[in-house]
Amino acid sequence: QPIQTDVDANIYGCLFTRGDGTFHYALGVDNGTPKDTRLTLQKLHVTNPAGGWIFETKEMVLRKGDIYGTCCVVLKIGKLGRFQIGDLERFLLPKTPTPKDGEARSLSHVWFIRAIQTLKANKVVHCTNIDALTNELAELGNRQYKETEMGKGYILATSDNCW
Repeated sequence: QPIQTDVDANIYGCLFTRGDGTFHYALGVDNGTPKDTRLTLQKLHVTNPAGGWIFETKEMVLRKGDIYGTCCVVLKIGKLGRFQIGDLERFLLPKTPTPKDGEARSLSHVWFIRAIQTLKANKVVHCTNIDALTNELAELGNRQYKETEMGKGYILATSDNCW
C-alpha cells in the first residue's frame, strides 16, 4: 500500500551503500511532511531477489541516527505535484532494464537514469543534465558512505540539476 501523499510531496534520488564503495540507486517520494529526525518514503527501485531484476515499490522509514541503515544520500530532485505514486509506478514499471554488453554501471544505476529520463519526458521533474545529476549523487555518496557504514546516517540535500 503506497504512503498517502499530498501536493507538497517531494521526489528524491537515493543512494544506498553496498559496503564495498558502490551504490544501489532508487527513487523516493515522501508524504509531504518530513520530520527533523525521520523521513518516510515510498521507495521505487529495481531489485534482484531471485536472479531476475524486477521493479519494486515499498515504504521505507529513514532515521538520522539509524546505525543499521544503508541509505547514505537523499537528494531532492522535484515535487510530485499533480501526480500520484501510482502514476510514477505506471511510468517506471516498463523501464526495468537489462544489461547491455560492456555496460559498466550497475543495473540499478541504469534503471535510475532511465527513470529520470521517463519522469522528465512526462514532465514530473525538470532536469537540465541527467549526467550532472548522477555525478552529484555519486559525489555526495562518496563523501558520505563511510559515515553511513559507521552508523552516522545519511545526507539530505537538494539537487542543483533537477527541480
